[in-house]
Amino acid sequence: RLATEALEKRQEVLKEVERLTNNVKEYDASLEQMSKKILELKNKIKETENEYNLLKARATVAKTTKKVNKQLSEIGSNSTMAMIEEMKTKINDEENLAQAYEELAQNKKSVDNEINEAIDTDTDTDVQKSLTEMKQNLSANQNSQNNNNIDDLKKYLDS
Repeated sequence: RLATEALEKRQEVLKEVERLTNNVKEYDASLEQMSKKILELKNKIKETENEYNLLKARATVAKTTKKVNKQLSEIGSNSTMAMIEEMKTKINDEENLAQAYEELAQNKKSVDNEINEAIDTDTDTDVQKSLTEMKQNLSANQNSQNNNNIDDLKKYLDS
């Protein structure tokens, strides 16, 4: 009887091993299927991201093209000429301002030179003091006047 029970037990165990082996095979097949589906899903996600980026880039290009075309349609020969004339005017104003600065610098040097020459002559100290005071007053007045002229020119150019 023990041998029979052992054989029955053995058969039960063999059936259980076979059942478990089949389960493992099924699980392996299921796992492999899931892995394939996960890989497909990852590929779909990547394709979707690529398509999104492509659409985003196309939208940006379309928006930029629209903006450029709109600007091109708004620019006519009259507005271009007006813009060029305005640029010429501003450049002329800048050149005039540069010339004014140059003239101011030359005038300042010549007045300073004249005063220095007058001071260098042999005269008594009271006269030299008076000339120095006159020089300072003249220089201050001229600087003030020059600054006013420069400010006026800048206001003119800015308008």
